[in-house]
Amino acid sequence: MPSMRDERGRFVSGGGSSGGGFFGSLFGGFSARAKVVTNPKKVIDAEKRGTIWSLGRAGSYIMGIARKSIGTSPLPSDPGNPPHTRKGVIRHAIQFDVEKEQGRVVIGPVASEFGALGQLHEFGGTRKGKLGKGARTLLSRYGSEFTAKVTGISEKDLLARLGTLRYPKRAFMGPALAISRERLPKFWAQSVRGG
Repeated sequence: MPSMRDERGRFVSGGGSSGGGFFGSLFGGFSARAKVVTNPKKVIDAEKRGTIWSLGRAGSYIMGIARKSIGTSPLPSDPGNPPHTRKGVIRHAIQFDVEKEQGRVVIGPVASEFGALGQLHEFGGTRKGKLGKGARTLLSRYGSEFTAKVTGISEKDLLARLGTLRYPKRAFMGPALAISRERLPKFWAQSVRGG
């Protein structure tokens, strides 16, 4: 069987009865057969395990970025910037959970630790002020000046707690996702392995 070269100078087999193509003619004629057997259940199970593992890595990464974005200060942050925390409550309230059945990860402040303030900071909004029952009773009977002296809360703060409190937008989860978006696909690289 004559061997020929293509336009790049590579050997090309012209076919023939000896079989094996180019390598067959080069090594004295041989042929090989391969049978590929797949187990779909194993492949699907490996994909699920890889997805759950990758979701956990991605959730942890985004959680870390969000936590690092929150500064510590007794003063509020400027509107449009992530909120400040005094003692780290906001930072520690940010957690993640992989929901295996739904195949997703949920990341954000846990309501039991931070209440509705996480949503108010993220999107902005209003909420009704909080004032204890005793202070409300004093205020209704004796007025704001006397109540301020007794409770130790300034008159201005007392009146603010009675009304509606406004929260400007101080997003921290959205920016954390935006920062990590470029790196997220890397968490799925090589996540499905044989086993």
